[in-house]
Amino acid sequence: YQRRVHGEAAGTVSAVSCSYSHCLAIANGKVWGSGRSKQGFFGDLNGRYTFDLDGKTVQLERQLQRLSALAVQACPYHSMIIATDRKFYVTGKNVKGAMGQPNVGQKYGLTEVPLLSGAIAMGCGTFHSVVAVRGGDVYGSGTNELGQLGLGALRQRVTSFTPLSVPTSDRVTAVHATQHRTLLLAKNRAFAAGVGAAIGGGR
Repeated sequence: YQRRVHGEAAGTVSAVSCSYSHCLAIANGKVWGSGRSKQGFFGDLNGRYTFDLDGKTVQLERQLQRLSALAVQACPYHSMIIATDRKFYVTGKNVKGAMGQPNVGQKYGLTEVPLLSGAIAMGCGTFHSVVAVRGGDVYGSGTNELGQLGLGALRQRVTSFTPLSVPTSDRVTAVHATQHRTLLLAKNRAFAAGVGAAIGGGR
């Protein structure tokens, strides 16, 4: 069903992203969220639950309030944010390394990933994340059990953001990921990896 957003979050909404149990939006340059927050989706390490029961959104933790955001991505177990200065941030639960933070526990607060500074596009599946940066490089982290990172059969998982090989010299400008697949767009060509990786084919 539809429900209008009221209060401070109402205004010029420039981006929105939803996953299984939380949603993120950018309104007037600030990040807003609604849903279950126990996984740390909103940069909150206190393990609270927050539900949108009255049609109002909940502003995120103080760290996020200071961010001026360009793009948001709600993932099944974490959140990803590209700030207007193109810095890249993650927060949430680092299941199977999908947050690209190898030396932390499952739950993790908001943190910048300096390697991905200059981020222009991002996408996530259930257990993997992919980010394209301004220089043309593409990085991925998380599970590769079904080839969703395009790293070959010998690398089942990577726990930090790792360069991915894309068979083109054109800059990747868009990223889309689903549960077991990744799709990249470069100029007028699309590249896929994972289950049913052939464009328009597979299971």
